[in-house]
Amino acid sequence: MTKLKKLSAALLATGFFAMPLSNAEAAAMASAVIKFTDFRIFGQLTGSTSILQLDKSDFGSLSFASTADADATLFNTTESIDNATDSGSNGIDFPTIAPGATFNPLGNDLCVGDCSGPVGGVANDNVFPKLTIADVAPPTNFAWADQLEQGSPITGLTNSSGGAVVSNADVANGAWAYVETGSGGGGANSDNGLNSTFKFATNKNYDFLEVEFTVESFVYAFLDEIGLASASTLYSVIIEDKTWCFVAVGGCFGSFNDLTSSSLRSRLTPGTGTLTTGPTTLRFRTNESFLAGEENNLTARLEASVEVNRIPEPNSLGLLSIGLLGLGAAARRRFRKA
Repeated sequence: MTKLKKLSAALLATGFFAMPLSNAEAAAMASAVIKFTDFRIFGQLTGSTSILQLDKSDFGSLSFASTADADATLFNTTESIDNATDSGSNGIDFPTIAPGATFNPLGNDLCVGDCSGPVGGVANDNVFPKLTIADVAPPTNFAWADQLEQGSPITGLTNSSGGAVVSNADVANGAWAYVETGSGGGGANSDNGLNSTFKFATNKNYDFLEVEFTVESFVYAFLDEIGLASASTLYSVIIEDKTWCFVAVGGCFGSFNDLTSSSLRSRLTPGTGTLTTGPTTLRFRTNESFLAGEENNLTARLEASVEVNRIPEPNSLGLLSIGLLGLGAAARRRFRKA
């Protein structure tokens, strides 16, 4: 028997030309949700022992601006919202700032792919669900982003219509992506970010300012074949040239230049990674005082990001591995006869 015939016989015996092992679909999925609720700013006047939520009347100057951005990409199709802004007290909600984008018919969030109900009707605007693989009804592929900002961390503000603004700020960011097995390459990702900046000067001297908020984060990554699934969230609160301590029973502890926390889950091999934190209420105080007329900047940043890469079909993986075994066996026989 010739060497070629021997190699072909070995490959056939080991299954290189075998029929597919399974027609089961594989998937990669990632979810990221972060919520910042009841965000408020307090202060203690010099010479006072009371800590009160700040009011518009406590500022000599005050300006507020938020900038939002997001994108959702599925394979080669991308929808994005860049530099959406709110310079007043109206808040930001994607439907009101980007009417030309392609929105989910179930709501008005940014979505690419099967947006008529990628999670069986769960994907409504401003819901921010903690989606897992159990919530998805295949066949489907989608990349989805949603964001909402509303309210104010101080009292006494009004919106452009003259209505009173709720005196606590709520912000939520979400990103979700899901792709099923396909014969070609590709993937999905969704990124969502919000920057809010307060520029202010108090009209009186303050011993310190405090911020209080409730934070909740959920990151989830799922793979049932080799590929990539990654989800992350982040929040950050900074006042330039000021440091923070953590308010707890017994005093205020530590010294931090910024209040930053992040969560990440990532999978490169089959499995599930999940991390849920909160809801937890936190309170921080500046270590430095504030003088009347002193200009200050307070910046808050929230991010949610996911990425998944399309993976080979299980059939292809099975055939490839069996074929490699066949090649190895044939090579060993040739080596022993040499």
